[in-house]
Amino acid sequence: MKYRILDITRTITRVGLSHPTGIDRVERAYIGAFLKVFPDEAVFLAKLSDGCFVLDAIDMERFVAADFGNSLDTFIGFKDVMRLKLSRPRRRAQSFIHKKAKWSAERNISTILNEKFPDGFDYTNVGHSNLTDPFLATLKPGGCDDIRIMVHDMIPLDFPEYCRPQTPQDFLRKMQAVAAHSDEVICNSEYTKSRVQTYFADWPNNVSYVVAPLGVESYFKAKKKAKPIPAHFTILGTIEPRKNHKLLLDVWEALSQQTSEAEMPILHIVGKRGWENGSFFERLDASHLLGHKIIEHNNLDDVALSDLLNNTRALLFPSFTEGYGLPALEALAMKVPVVCSDIPVFKELLGENAHLLPYENIELWVAKLLEIMRQGSKWTISEEKNLSNFIIPTWSAHFCHVFGEYKFK
Repeated sequence: MKYRILDITRTITRVGLSHPTGIDRVERAYIGAFLKVFPDEAVFLAKLSDGCFVLDAIDMERFVAADFGNSLDTFIGFKDVMRLKLSRPRRRAQSFIHKKAKWSAERNISTILNEKFPDGFDYTNVGHSNLTDPFLATLKPGGCDDIRIMVHDMIPLDFPEYCRPQTPQDFLRKMQAVAAHSDEVICNSEYTKSRVQTYFADWPNNVSYVVAPLGVESYFKAKKKAKPIPAHFTILGTIEPRKNHKLLLDVWEALSQQTSEAEMPILHIVGKRGWENGSFFERLDASHLLGHKIIEHNNLDDVALSDLLNNTRALLFPSFTEGYGLPALEALAMKVPVVCSDIPVFKELLGENAHLLPYENIELWVAKLLEIMRQGSKWTISEEKNLSNFIIPTWSAHFCHVFGEYKFK
């Protein structure tokens, strides 16, 4: 039997951390799909500091049932008890992997892959982990037929100014390894595909591409809404320079001069404070609007976030650049309007279903928010008509694009 290996290294390394990131959620969606559709062929590989470990579907289901490892009650074994730099949930997760792995390999990975998978295997990686030349180079000699890797964006190369100093160089090496070894690259949009192809054109490769928009989970759906007075708006995501929170602080200061106290809207900033954003945090902390007309939520759970989005007038997304922008699609699935920057990926994915504005034009953003606040409903008749014809991407459609499997329908 030919096996399908899904790399879950990112999921393991994220145990014990805060709410899952966008890439975390994608890897979790793939885990769920492999368990559902390939229960016999699927195995799950985690590369830890002491080697590669493989779980079967039964133990992977146990891991998922324990909140993706966050609520495991596994006894922390000798190998992990002294890894004090890791959180306790992370050490429990690694002990679970060490105890339940059907096999492991510290070295000679190609030889062991050949022994364990004599009929060959496919390898899928959607978490941007293990994208190194030494690791990927072991797969084909080990009997791998197809190496399938998702590239979420090329932001570290296109916009290095929005990344930590070492990230662009590390990411460059990852992408060169992907070009050298992968058979297929999964892209979440035509825009991402075009950016990948721009760089890969300079590197030897035999890559084919599939464009498969990321799915919106079914629990993102319209609910009966309250209509808070004053209006509430929300921006969602790590508070980092690329997300352009600065624009919204400018907008709210302008709104405070143009509206009464009763009409002045409330901005909810949802996300943890990120990197390279000290000047914005200083300004935000000093703002007279913070805690009153601007409310910061650093650790909102899923239920509270769903309630907040359900009652917001619009999701705001003024980013300078995005690889995809899944929260915007989730908002539209909930029938929440989206006001976002007019960058290529939003034009492609959202089109006429979002209010697209230049990401530096404070006056246009102020005018649009005032318009939304003062109109009788969230949507005009023409906007509702457009939205009724808009197809929200689903995970089943995504997996059909990637694997061509009827079982995903």
